[in-house]
Amino acid sequence: MNQLASEGLRARLRDQTRREIAGAALGLFDTQGYKATTMEDVARAAGVSPRTVYRHFPTKAELVFGWLPEIATFVEQLTIIGATPAGILSELEQTIQQTITEYADTDVAVGEQYQRFQHLIAQDSDLQAILAQWEQRLVASAQRRLGELCAVADSDPSLDMVIELVIAPVKVALGLWAKSPADSLAALYERARRARGDVLGFGPA
Repeated sequence: MNQLASEGLRARLRDQTRREIAGAALGLFDTQGYKATTMEDVARAAGVSPRTVYRHFPTKAELVFGWLPEIATFVEQLTIIGATPAGILSELEQTIQQTITEYADTDVAVGEQYQRFQHLIAQDSDLQAILAQWEQRLVASAQRRLGELCAVADSDPSLDMVIELVIAPVKVALGLWAKSPADSLAALYERARRARGDVLGFGPA
């Protein structure tokens, strides 16, 4: 096995371990409560050592939000050809659709994990505040990255509008998915995009 293949395998194993730990944690948080669950409880449920849990998730809050940095990385690595805000909307949403399909669309377990995540957030005001702060940082990161790709002035409101148009169907689709995790997230996202187009008077970008 060459070095590149070996590094790819290690990365996949690392990601799998993270998902398994996060899934075990969300299951425990859902059944016995966030505050009552210890990192040692999570380690036992995931079948790993506490040291492994802390290596992947230094704090208990990061167990709840462990999958969110993947989205932040996605934003930072965006590469879009469109040179104007209007030109990037369609391309950006095609990228989101592809990412949704690859990451979660065929895995009911991911949907059930997201459902537990939403249930947990709804019950804890501290976690709600952490999520709100994370969303603000994500939007700021998206504004910065899209600004670099489009080369527009900071005062141009068109980028903010693109971001709002992109976020709306994602939030609607995730809300529907939390209620019915066995549904196709990609189909729910497309449905939400069409609803946005109906309301605003244009079809999906």
